[in-house]
Amino acid sequence: MKLGIITYTHGTNIGQRLQNYALQSVCEELGHQAYTIKQGSPVEKETLRYRLKKILVAAKYPALKRTHRLRQHKFDDFNNKYIQFYGEEMPFYGDNSHFAKQFDAFIVGSDQIWSPLSCYVGDNAFLTFAKVNQRLTYAPSLSVETLPAHKADFYKDRLNGFWNISVREHKGAEIIEKLTGRHAEVLVDPTLLLTRHKWDQIRENYKDKPSTSYILAMFLSSIPDAVRAIANKLKLKVILLDDNSVISPAEFLDLVSDAQLTLTDSFHATVFSAIYHIPFINFDRSDYGETMSSRFETLYRVMGIKERRWNKVSFMTDWMEMDYKTIDKHIEIERDKSIKFLKKEFGQVYVGKEDMDF
Repeated sequence: MKLGIITYTHGTNIGQRLQNYALQSVCEELGHQAYTIKQGSPVEKETLRYRLKKILVAAKYPALKRTHRLRQHKFDDFNNKYIQFYGEEMPFYGDNSHFAKQFDAFIVGSDQIWSPLSCYVGDNAFLTFAKVNQRLTYAPSLSVETLPAHKADFYKDRLNGFWNISVREHKGAEIIEKLTGRHAEVLVDPTLLLTRHKWDQIRENYKDKPSTSYILAMFLSSIPDAVRAIANKLKLKVILLDDNSVISPAEFLDLVSDAQLTLTDSFHATVFSAIYHIPFINFDRSDYGETMSSRFETLYRVMGIKERRWNKVSFMTDWMEMDYKTIDKHIEIERDKSIKFLKKEFGQVYVGKEDMDF
């Protein structure tokens, strides 16, 4: 079967690229051809004000511009090596129904591809261009605690265009059930579908990795003061990663796999710490002014552990103590459940449900 994956493809987000690779890999392991379809920008043309701002920023911070260029080069290299992109880009707006004739089915997921706070989420993310029996989901994330009231009708209409619905967080499932009355299956992030052995197959040496023990501190928002305090107490060097760091997704695997401890507000940094049996501590983060706590709450449930937020573990005498046997066992159970859901979806593509009423 020829599958089209709809997910975020813009930018240089490490977790975004790794979850894309993971979903593609699992689809291929299940015997299908999987292509990631790039989308056009929701902003048709840059405004003069935006272009001027970019020019001024580049002039003021030339080193930052060079850093962004180097990081983009590493991500381009990763994409070229590991992501099978489709040859035609899908416009963000307009009639894209001709794509339905080029694929057997489409799968939307994972990451924040259903976030109501993102301008990159539109009709394509709900596969409205395809027939109903072609519309598949794998753990898309709404990434909010509540759905904005002015978007309720939009989401209700488009969610009812799916035969099966899956999401990444329990909070997302609650939102969907309240909005539509329908059950949404909670599945693990695609990155958890691959074992450590499979991730090691694409892991690449990070040349700036320290030769001595270190803490990996990866933050997508401001760096908490506690990071320095923890490092001082443990007498460990801190390696800081943010969205400006010149590192590829494959090199990130190398860096996280050898850390002594991970301090992070990143969902995927937490996931890979668990995969590589690296103890982690989470810190709260907000995107667009909204709390992102539901992703960690679901992840703790998936792994069968208590909360690992700093405000919950700061009193502990041993931050390194984690039960990886329990974590591995729970992840394996959730992995099997998620693969079964995918197989069921793939099996229903040819059932001919395009005339099904919701």
